[in-house]
Amino acid sequence: MNISNIISIVTPFITGTLGFLFGARIFKFQRRFNFIERQLNELYSPMLGIIKDIKTKSSIRTRISNIANEIWKEEVREWQKSGGTVEKPDIEPYLKIIDYDNKQLKEELIPQYQNILKLLITNYSLADEETTEWQFIFSEYIEIWNRALTESIPRVVIEKLEQSESKHDEFYDHIEKKVKELKGKLKPKPLWKRITLIVLKRGR
Repeated sequence: MNISNIISIVTPFITGTLGFLFGARIFKFQRRFNFIERQLNELYSPMLGIIKDIKTKSSIRTRISNIANEIWKEEVREWQKSGGTVEKPDIEPYLKIIDYDNKQLKEELIPQYQNILKLLITNYSLADEETTEWQFIFSEYIEIWNRALTESIPRVVIEKLEQSESKHDEFYDHIEKKVKELKGKLKPKPLWKRITLIVLKRGR
């Protein structure tokens, strides 16, 4: 058997084997791509949307509260300086701000925290390990506020438990970075780059 005959017999086998291996690698690569897509669409992007809503409302609340507090203090100082000759400041409008904030916490913010917790629970298999560690923290945070809003826990206990929104800042930053990371992985690449990545990963 001459060399040309050997080549004609071996070539289809080699080509078929390489095609199978390359096809299997592409399939694995596509599965990984689909998983990342699910992570982004079913877990991290929805959570980031909720987080941005919470942060927006919290920022507005803080600004209004700070300004109202300064104005109230100034009105009281002016009234005290006058010796009572000017009209006494009306506290009712300021109390309405507090009432609104309490209502918003109960009807909007706590449900949003519950939505984050629900996403973490129902999409647990899509979450990174660092993300899953926050499930307990959110569950605890929500449970304490549920007790507080139903007045089934003393205020002094709540203060000791430090139910501050700032304790979630690290989590918010983590989710925002995760969304950027996943979007970067899904960003379309030139065909030659995709093939190179597949070949390089195959060698690992």
